Amino acid sequence: MAFTPDAALNMDSFNAALKEHYHGLRIKDLVYKNNPLLALMPKYERFGGKYMPVPLKYGNPQGRSAAFDKAQGNTSATTSLDAFQISHVRDYCIARIDALTIDAARGDADAFVRAATIEIDSAISSLSNTIAFDIYRNGSGARGRLSADPGSGQTFTLATTADVVNFEVGMSLVFADPFTDSDTIVKPNALRSATPVVISGINRDTGVVTFTGSIAAGVDSGDFVFVEGDYTAQGDTLKLDGLEAWVPQPLIDLSTSFNNVTRNADATRLGGQRFDGSSSTVRESILDAAARVAREGGSPDHCFMSFENYVALEKELMPSNAASNTAVTAFSYDVKTGATTGTYGFTGLQVQGPAGPIKVVADKNCQSDLAWLLQMDTWTLNSAGSAPKILDHDGNRLLRVSDNDQIEIRIGFYGNVSCSAPGWNCRIALS
Repeated sequence: MAFTPDAALNMDSFNAALKEHYHGLRIKDLVYKNNPLLALMPKYERFGGKYMPVPLKYGNPQGRSAAFDKAQGNTSATTSLDAFQISHVRDYCIARIDALTIDAARGDADAFVRAATIEIDSAISSLSNTIAFDIYRNGSGARGRLSADPGSGQTFTLATTADVVNFEVGMSLVFADPFTDSDTIVKPNALRSATPVVISGINRDTGVVTFTGSIAAGVDSGDFVFVEGDYTAQGDTLKLDGLEAWVPQPLIDLSTSFNNVTRNADATRLGGQRFDGSSSTVRESILDAAARVAREGGSPDHCFMSFENYVALEKELMPSNAASNTAVTAFSYDVKTGATTGTYGFTGLQVQGPAGPIKVVADKNCQSDLAWLLQMDTWTLNSAGSAPKILDHDGNRLLRVSDNDQIEIRIGFYGNVSCSAPGWNCRIALS
């Protein structure tokens, strides 16, 4: 096609510019920034099929005895094997741009790319932040709980102030009442109403959230808060099977099937380890938990925690308090290679554990009352393609909105988290 100086930017020419602008590394930079666990967890981007099996051995054959006849008599106790079946979950974020913006950039594709960048970047960041949040949790999608009955006003207060990082202005929220199951674990029950309220303001010092709309009747203290669509009925797990799903609370009934495995045959090797460090210092908790994991054959190499707990640990490791086996070190995660080297990444503290050094990293997405001691090579974020990615299955990254003068860019994620050795990982209760 001959070059026409005054030709208008059209959908085809801009689509090409958008593809060039949002290459893989550009999107990874947006996704991994400020989300350490999401950045550091190994990735597998060819997760296809109905589900993905994750086999593991949790016991050796027990046909053994000093007496030959007894060894023969116990040969029925063969190697203990099982396989988790990992299924895809979906998540989306939509960016829309008014078509007038296209005409305003007539004849200059790059100008429009720059104009659109903030909206598309923000959509990618929104979905990646959600994945980074979900990767720590149990699949229910709960972002917090209420501290009190909000009454008839236009505000509610979060039970845990630190949970404000899980909320953004413009979010549409619904609420579910809590119930206590047979394991004495408090879980979300039915939705109070499917009609959402929309966040209009957040006080990040007090945990008070202001909203527009009418809050559902019956919403009360202890209710769970969800983004609309993340939870619709009791028992929903529409989100990622994160750390809390793989290494659940101490009282949970592990006889309930999880990804096709009942974990009560060996609660540790199939359901991870739990350590109560609430009466110890953060450093002592990490080391004691690491000793327990090492005893089971694991070699934990990373520990993730909230910024508040990280600072508490940092104070413990100050020169006047530090023991000889602790050190402050810096490391970084390289987006291009995936290695823990390079100029882009996360600094941390390093503690010498019984099975090797443990890098301690602060992550805003981590629960405020927990730390996660992980052997990173046992974890994988599995996805069908990049996580997340611009959805262009028909070759078009731009879609015309049928009922408005706008174009639409769809960001999506299809995948889930897997763990090949839960018993080499530990949840540490810090409060």
